[in-house]
Amino acid sequence: MRYVILREGREIPVEITEQGAGYRVVLGDEAYDVDSARIAGNLYSLAVGSRSYEATVHRSSPEEYQVHLFDGVRTVALLTPLDLALRGQREPGAAGAAGVRAPMPGRVVRVLVKPGDAVKKGDGVAVVEAMKMQNELTAPHDGTVREVKVREGDSVERTAELVVLE
Repeated sequence: MRYVILREGREIPVEITEQGAGYRVVLGDEAYDVDSARIAGNLYSLAVGSRSYEATVHRSSPEEYQVHLFDGVRTVALLTPLDLALRGQREPGAAGAAGVRAPMPGRVVRVLVKPGDAVKKGDGVAVVEAMKMQNELTAPHDGTVREVKVREGDSVERTAELVVLE
């Protein structure tokens, strides 16, 4: 599975693959073989190469973790590439309008709204297929659909504006 770690303002790509009883972890440009075992609750034992560590992990929000190691605490956010892209997909436009943008290149599978429709924050407005997954894109705020800029079947690039709300 691919993720992005956000730590101290940096984005670090990470790929985790199950391998036997452990994992293969590619962190940036470095690859590690990692064995892990839950000792109790949120305390883990990790074997990374020839070194071993104990770590306590607390989830402080759906995306953020506090990782306690022997030398201190690290706060990290762990996101999928899609979650990271969705964080920046909505950019306010002129005159209070906001566009719902494609988080990555893909194909529009369904358009869920039409001009004039009233939407609430979180309502689905379009479904885009990217990386063999269908992702429902949602309204960033309550409003009215001013314009739908795509049709079902359209290919879209990352950040392409799909729907304009006001």
